[in-house]
Amino acid sequence: MMVENARTAAVFTDPRLRRLLLWFVRRPASVAQAATAWDMDPRRAHYYVQRLERLGLLRVVETKARAGRPIKLYRAAGDSFFVPAEAAPRGFGDELIREVRAGLELEFARSEGGMLFTAARNGSPLARIIRPRGDPPRAREFWRVLDLRPGDVEALTRDINALFNRYQRAATGGGQTYLVHAAYALRQASDGVADNARDDSRNGRTD
Repeated sequence: MMVENARTAAVFTDPRLRRLLLWFVRRPASVAQAATAWDMDPRRAHYYVQRLERLGLLRVVETKARAGRPIKLYRAAGDSFFVPAEAAPRGFGDELIREVRAGLELEFARSEGGMLFTAARNGSPLARIIRPRGDPPRAREFWRVLDLRPGDVEALTRDINALFNRYQRAATGGGQTYLVHAAYALRQASDGVADNARDDSRNGRTD
């Protein structure tokens, strides 16, 4: 299904709406089933489903009679959806990026540590987070400025995917949910300067 309307395309930039819609791709299901599957408040699930239906992304495919209101079964309007980049009102990961940034800021605010800035022997800037001893951090951020050939970029992509997949497959439940984000982008300014972090785990201190 081609999605070119900006209001409809906005659904795919919202992780909650996107996840809910795509759950209806493979099966007809009720609002109650969707709420249970995603551990969502039924009223909120009903609100989201109604919104998706108004936008034409969900359709009622069956109605089951029962005492009181009949049960509506919904299914996604397409098996897949293509959203042109120019139709999206914002980036597809912007909501998640804001969530990551909020988590990092909260962790930094609760910490009794801070940032240590210095310079390497060649004069390049170095920065690292200084943390007190105790519980491991609940949020961390990593930055590197790398000089990569095309083949290196492909290898880095494979390595990041493999690492994420390994931890995703190993998840057995019972832990805490973390939002993990990795990205790279070609720098537009060749003379840009950034503080490359330095590995140093001594004395409870980490980058």
